[in-house]
Amino acid sequence: MILALIATTAFYRQALARHVHPGKAASVPFVAAGLFLIAGYCTSFALNKFAEWTDAAPTTVRIMALMANLFLMLAYLLLIRRNWLALTTESHTDSH
Repeated sequence: MILALIATTAFYRQALARHVHPGKAASVPFVAAGLFLIAGYCTSFALNKFAEWTDAAPTTVRIMALMANLFLMLAYLLLIRRNWLALTTESHTDSH
């Protein structure tokens, strides 16, 4: 959530500089963080059910949870990067 707060302020400033609606741009990091938190909760729930059904070792479940969390963090960072690049790059179309 700290990363989302930092990204929100950066997105807001960049949107003001680019004359883009700052509220829409600034909401991207927090909305994405909320969705990824929900995805993390659902993944954790699914892994716990998997552990119950298969009698998996606790170490196995911890490793699977770690890999899932790392994947979600990487996906969040890539989403934020993609949106940041879309906000900061110049449009290739002429508005004449």
